[in-house]
Amino acid sequence: MSTPIDHVNKSAKILFVGSYFDDASSPAASMMETIATWSYIQSNITLIFSRMLRADLSVGTALFDQFQTAQARRKAIIATSKTVLPIWQTLALEAVFDATDKSMKARNAFAHQIIGYSPDIPKAILLVSPEEVTAVEVSRRTGPHPDTKSGELLTAKPIDRSKVYVWTTEDLRSALLEAAAAELMFELLRHIVGHPSVEDARRELWEMDAFQDSVQKLLRQRKADAALRAQMARPGDAPPAPGISRTWDESLGRDTTRWHYVDG
Repeated sequence: MSTPIDHVNKSAKILFVGSYFDDASSPAASMMETIATWSYIQSNITLIFSRMLRADLSVGTALFDQFQTAQARRKAIIATSKTVLPIWQTLALEAVFDATDKSMKARNAFAHQIIGYSPDIPKAILLVSPEEVTAVEVSRRTGPHPDTKSGELLTAKPIDRSKVYVWTTEDLRSALLEAAAAELMFELLRHIVGHPSVEDARRELWEMDAFQDSVQKLLRQRKADAALRAQMARPGDAPPAPGISRTWDESLGRDTTRWHYVDG
């Protein structure tokens, strides 16, 4: 987890030099791999969305791309799931998004913030918002000038060190492992939602601790009944709970033979 720079070293210099990141063995390599992993995850999310719409992948992708932010896409796919999926699958979808939220936020920080480093903090990168860097640059280019109200001479704005976060090699490695876990969850979910279900995939996802933590949180929030709790419980050696083997959109009564779940 990242840490404000002054919590690590109050006198550490803050530099933004691209050549520091040219080395493939630098801490930035793990950061770029996390971003790449989430690109693959996004393709799985798009595929799930297309299958729920019963649309060709190119059609589903064209529609999904109209949602400009990850949050808008998340809302769209969950709203769609509520019209075509059994409640247990909608809950699984929401649980995966919830369980991978921290990893997605790390990816967004890596992709959208300014990257720097400090020679005083080895094997680490610094992240700061573009808005903060812009404010500093504007202040520097404006030069010393009197305040229009007080007349006080204003000099260049120093960077707000509380907004500069240190990501150590260990932090970046943890972020990469969390991205890999997120990738696995969405990959397993892809084999559960919107096409013939693979029971082995469902059991593997249901046994993941991060997934179950989110499931239990959602079940408590919704005051779920016993039937849904049974469907979302860790499977162990027990057979699937009632309802797991039903067709995913049997309530719509169309093409149900195409979408049967296969119990292991």
